[in-house]
Amino acid sequence: MSFLAPLFLAGLAAVSLPILFHLIRRTPKGRINFSSLMFLSPSPPRVTRRSRLEHWLLLLLRALAVILLALAFARPFLWDQAAVEAEQPSAVRRVVVLLDTSASMLREDLWSQATILLKETAKDLKPTDSLSLLAFDRSVQRLVSFDAWTSAPPGQRMALVEEAIANIKPTHRGTNLGEALVAAADTLNELDAGGKQTFTGTRQAVLISDVQQGADLKSLDAYNWPPEVTLAVKAVAAKKPTNAGVQVVTDRDAVGPEAQQLRLRITNAKASANDRFKVELRPLGNVAGAGEMLDVYVPAGESRVVRVEKNDLFANGATIALRGDDASFDNDAWRIVPPVREVNVIYIGGDPDNDVRGLHYYLTSVFLPTSGRTVKLTAIKPSDAIDEAALKFASLIIIGEPPSAAQLSTIRSRVEQGATALVVLRENMPGDALASLLNLGKIELREAVVSDYAMLSQVDFSHALFAPFADPRFSDFTKTRFWKHRKLDLQSLPEELKPHVLAKFDDASPALVETTVGQGTCLIFASSWAPDDGQFALSSKFVPLMNVLLERSERLPRQAPRIEVGDPVDLSWAVKLAQQRGQPLIVTRGHDNVATTLALEESGLLTTTDEPGIYTVAIGNETMPFAVSLSPGESETSPMPVDEFEKRGIPLHQAASAALVKAQAERARQMRMA
Repeated sequence: MSFLAPLFLAGLAAVSLPILFHLIRRTPKGRINFSSLMFLSPSPPRVTRRSRLEHWLLLLLRALAVILLALAFARPFLWDQAAVEAEQPSAVRRVVVLLDTSASMLREDLWSQATILLKETAKDLKPTDSLSLLAFDRSVQRLVSFDAWTSAPPGQRMALVEEAIANIKPTHRGTNLGEALVAAADTLNELDAGGKQTFTGTRQAVLISDVQQGADLKSLDAYNWPPEVTLAVKAVAAKKPTNAGVQVVTDRDAVGPEAQQLRLRITNAKASANDRFKVELRPLGNVAGAGEMLDVYVPAGESRVVRVEKNDLFANGATIALRGDDASFDNDAWRIVPPVREVNVIYIGGDPDNDVRGLHYYLTSVFLPTSGRTVKLTAIKPSDAIDEAALKFASLIIIGEPPSAAQLSTIRSRVEQGATALVVLRENMPGDALASLLNLGKIELREAVVSDYAMLSQVDFSHALFAPFADPRFSDFTKTRFWKHRKLDLQSLPEELKPHVLAKFDDASPALVETTVGQGTCLIFASSWAPDDGQFALSSKFVPLMNVLLERSERLPRQAPRIEVGDPVDLSWAVKLAQQRGQPLIVTRGHDNVATTLALEESGLLTTTDEPGIYTVAIGNETMPFAVSLSPGESETSPMPVDEFEKRGIPLHQAASAALVKAQAERARQMRMA
């Protein structure tokens, strides 16, 4: 047994206080006057010294309370017996070494320290021991397996380690330490071919890392660590402790002045010795003479958000560099302002935009602009001809009234090329118009009998259109009431159209049906948002649902506000767009005169985002850049306290390194001061 705070044992001296209290003679505090003694002169009590103690049981209880308090504040603990047993040199060991290759290992000579520790660990193994080597950043990669180690002669096993070291190096990815530890524990408990665990020796995981606080441990929260597996932490440390990082604060949905506001978050590690930095900003393209230098004060262990005033200078993007830091691996960031796209929406209907009883009135304000797009709504009467130039770039076509035969032919051709059509089945919409759009012979439509009102039910929240409403806070559609709706016979839709019912009315009739037409999509809404048909236009679901529909019709996925190194980027939309235009698609990393062409997978997925920087998607003369950034957690380079492993049930194999012990002592000191 040992103590975390042994200085509190000095409090045992306080056990003398109960003894002193028992030796002190108590003097009565109360005084009562008797009339018969009023004529006598008072005499002081005789002072006597007690030579013996009284009330022994009370004295022992008081002394015991003082002793227990002193011991409690000293925080006693028992060393894990598994750690003692693991130190026995006679035990046969199975060891999994976790080698950190994340971005924080790019500092100073941390990688050299790590490779030296790896070689020392391999040399310390006996011929009967076995080793498996795993490298990890945000994912885990097996470099040496147990089978490869045991099958190699003892004299050639070090060559396996040296070959693995020669083929890897630190990456720019984040640190998923939790997933790596889970992989190590699972590797140590792997079953043999017969499904049994035949190894009965000591199992040990060895972590070689800087064990920085920004590492992700979430995978351990839901994992039951096997008690027979111990963890040995061999940490590497940088000589210069100061490390700060810079990230661009983005808001995907910001519009107007907020979208142009450039904000930077500067994070300073807890162990940093410097708290004053400079931020250098330059417009994209490195315009001569343009730029700005900002002075930033960030205390150690904190972060600050800096707002840049000259937003017009960086309206098209900026390169950001942090100065005054010991480690430069996380000192660069990029701000990319995507070009504002004009999205075309066509509405087929004759009702004016000021008629509150029609459909057009609500469409004029439903499509919200964002930082990357504006929406142009074009209304076309059923009797007018459709401008083919406008229809060519239309993403969404809303049919509110029966189109003419010429319009139906043109609309169908555009939908087959990839557009989305929303057919609103009002009372005046015949089934022949829908059948012509879907290239069918006939579709039966009839008015539903509604006694009071109808509600939406059986909504498919797994579909992309309703996925934003899957949260229980937003999934209630029962308050959206419909006075009228039509019944659609699904049996009249052939299987090649792939009809999919996304929602139903409470009478089990389809409310929203999705079908495929060529490369495009046709949505059939069995009611409308006109006030005569229901309250849909006044509900809280109407605006977000229509905007999700518009986003899906654009065929452009909503990219995450921040793309980190290693994140796959879906560029299938760019592949389809390039095919439709008949133009080449080129994806590059870098800018100006230094650019590397990248290849896509067959699915259109870009998986080679291995470095931070600017990536560009070029279709013909149109370019769409985006930035790939370092994980913010990599800037938190202070050592993680060892109790982060202990409180997750991981028994430590041996005493931690000096850096981890120092971090744990500092944490304990702060807890005592709190």
